[in-house]
Amino acid sequence: MSEELMQVVPVRVGRFDYYPIRDTNLSQLRKAKIITAVTEKHLAKKKPDGLILVPKGAVKAVIEYKQTKNLKTDKQIQKAIQQEIEVAHSLCKVLIVTDNSKTFWINPLNGERICDVNGDPITQIVNVKKFQDGTMSSEEISAFEEILDRIEASISKTENRIAAPVLLDPSPLAKSLWQRIWISTGKEPEKCLYNVVELFVFKFLSDLGVLKQHNNFSAIYQLSLVSAEDALSQYAAVSRKEIRNLFPAGPDGTTIINGTIFVNEKGEANLAQASLFGDVLNLLEKFGRSYGSFRHIQRDFKTRLYEAFLRQSAGVKALGQYFTPRNVVRAMVRMSNAASLGKDARICDPYCGVGGFVLETIAEVPSIYHQFEPRNGKVSPSVSILGFDKGSDEKDDERTIILAKANMLIYFSDLIAKHHSPDILKEFSKNAFNKVFRLLRSNLGTFELVDEPKCSLILTNPPYVTTGVSTIRKALDDANLGDHYTIAGRGTEALAIEWIVRNLEHGGQALVIVPDGLLSQKPVLDFVGEHCNVQAIISLPPRTFYSTPKKTYILILTRKLRHEGAQTTPVFAYVIGEIGETRDAYRFTIPQNDLDEAVGLFNQFKGSPATFSSNRPRCKTVAATELLSARNWLIDRLWSDDERRALGIKEATTEVSADEFISMVYEAKDAISKLETITPTPSKRSGKVSTVTLGGAWLEFISSKTGWTKAQYRKLDTGNPKDVPLFTAAKAPVAFVKGKHAGLISASQDKPVISFGANGDGSAGTNFVFHTSPFYVSNDRTCIRVTDPEIDPEFVYFTLHGMKETYGFNHAFKASVKNLEMVTIDIPVARGHFDVERQRKMVETFKKIFETKRQLESHLESISKTRVCFG
Repeated sequence: MSEELMQVVPVRVGRFDYYPIRDTNLSQLRKAKIITAVTEKHLAKKKPDGLILVPKGAVKAVIEYKQTKNLKTDKQIQKAIQQEIEVAHSLCKVLIVTDNSKTFWINPLNGERICDVNGDPITQIVNVKKFQDGTMSSEEISAFEEILDRIEASISKTENRIAAPVLLDPSPLAKSLWQRIWISTGKEPEKCLYNVVELFVFKFLSDLGVLKQHNNFSAIYQLSLVSAEDALSQYAAVSRKEIRNLFPAGPDGTTIINGTIFVNEKGEANLAQASLFGDVLNLLEKFGRSYGSFRHIQRDFKTRLYEAFLRQSAGVKALGQYFTPRNVVRAMVRMSNAASLGKDARICDPYCGVGGFVLETIAEVPSIYHQFEPRNGKVSPSVSILGFDKGSDEKDDERTIILAKANMLIYFSDLIAKHHSPDILKEFSKNAFNKVFRLLRSNLGTFELVDEPKCSLILTNPPYVTTGVSTIRKALDDANLGDHYTIAGRGTEALAIEWIVRNLEHGGQALVIVPDGLLSQKPVLDFVGEHCNVQAIISLPPRTFYSTPKKTYILILTRKLRHEGAQTTPVFAYVIGEIGETRDAYRFTIPQNDLDEAVGLFNQFKGSPATFSSNRPRCKTVAATELLSARNWLIDRLWSDDERRALGIKEATTEVSADEFISMVYEAKDAISKLETITPTPSKRSGKVSTVTLGGAWLEFISSKTGWTKAQYRKLDTGNPKDVPLFTAAKAPVAFVKGKHAGLISASQDKPVISFGANGDGSAGTNFVFHTSPFYVSNDRTCIRVTDPEIDPEFVYFTLHGMKETYGFNHAFKASVKNLEMVTIDIPVARGHFDVERQRKMVETFKKIFETKRQLESHLESISKTRVCFG
């Protein structure tokens, strides 16, 4: 061994070693077992300036260093290349000639410059001084490793150009592995998938060179050829522990692997499955030999791996986890404001499952994806991206969030292929996997997060579960969180939509998949309309989701700015016919994908909602006043029967399981139970009353009418709820107009006005409105104002609600001033005066009864419109 070699310690450059060996020849290097290649005799005395090697393995590059003055002319450059080209030809595929400021990459097999995918010579700088003093950044090391690997895979005697990475689609392998494990063990499909993902991670990290030779896939596979039990024991004791060490657990105690078939809960080898482990390794090895490394994985594999297996799980539906097809997820991301958010934005999926919405947002928006690129050895995205999932102390409840973290590793395969030093991998764990995904060990899950910072964007598919909702509400009350959930809605989707709205920052956007039942719950719709502007409602076809026929919609909202009034912009509506894949268990790709058109049109609509128009048959816009005043937001009704037939739209039937139906009945029962808690107030008959008529001096009829025809008020309609509403016989306003016209009726909190329909078989004597701000009415409406200070206007308002049934008002017998003179009401009196205090107590009871009645009607309507499906 030369004296120099005894003194030289190789410098580690990523996973390679750099040997600076100017005074040592190839013969001495071979005797020292630094190189293994056999060279021609006339090269034995050659002394290269430096070598890049795999530790105890093959030479990757020969380095020829020259001073800058010796690399100025083409002749000098060519001379430097020729000096060591034979040595490089005998050892490897790369000759690097450098002066530390410019570098020439040479193919020693033919003496030509090595070029990139576009045919341009590579000029990436190799600075040997940085090798020697260890000042290369992690990003520079990653770039150096990557270019050597790509050259190794591309260059030949006839090819000087680096090929673009071959993207691998391991979907067939994943299915084979899953089936082998499932058939052998009989475990649930998702449990088998955890193990498939774990072994994919093992192979992927091995192909990257992250796992060292003694514990990588190749070592374990070779051992399995001798003894499957020894291979499994080595994997469990060494390889698996190394993976968990490279990807430390987060504060919630979860990391990226959680297989429980080949190891037990303690992480010890389950030798009963050693034979199966050996079979699985053999499948992975055969695939690698046939198709290549796992370094570059097709994106579709990343996006569809989980849903392809999880949809086969019988337990998915029971948990309410309707995994969202990736075509739908991508469409929602593309319709969102993700690409325009600032650097300090906060993006969240509060019910993240395996992380599809979060990860597709990162993958679809380059400005967000690049924030996860390591810089100066750190992974520190400025955008906060979060996914929450519910868990408990049960081990099985950790699996979904573990799958989300492993899913993120697969999504980041390109980044990790480039940056995979142990320190960087720990950075990915700390500031990507563990920071983005959070397991909530609580039965309330996300519902207990009431003090989180507000979100700029929420994309989510909440669970639709009716069973056990009353238990959740009780738990919220027990945790003193009931005040944060005030909507009297049904199902977890009602709780979820309230959480979403309350956790959006003002101006923030939410895109939420909701079931048809939610869009039929008037209390929920009123809450949403009060706090948000509705941007869009997009109808999804039945069977969009694997495990349920439930009819669903994409609801797009923006949280109103502070002090913003009623919504003035129209609402975008679209009916999807197909989602680009069959809506059966097979999910085959099909050419029709209406989501693409919906995305394009909605993004046009966002630019100018007031002027947007489209002649596409699946697209409409609806005035906000019309939508917000409707009993439901099922936008399919906007299409006529002929239009629906032309588009092939079928009526969706709401199907529920027996358990869900029973839960709905219990929800209705809860509404009835509320009536039992209302403290009865003395009725009018239980005390002294005075009977008055609507022709008495205690009120005045307001005669102001506009006299406008429908054509006239439509021309005057601004569509702006900030303007003055116009009422006809219907309860909701039919238009909004400027307050400059004759016939304006004044109303305020101090001087309210009661109005009701005067005409129509169904409207006369009904559709009461209690006005506290100015308004207009047509000839089909009657208005009264209480003038006696001892009579409470709200008491009169509630008392009149039954007059249609009592007096028979209709189209022929209108609720006009003359006909109303016969209407009487009984008003409580005390000591010779109207009893205002008793009136107000009765009003409080009336309000509770009316609200409970409204909730009960909503429950019963849902019950009557559902079809119970057993099995």
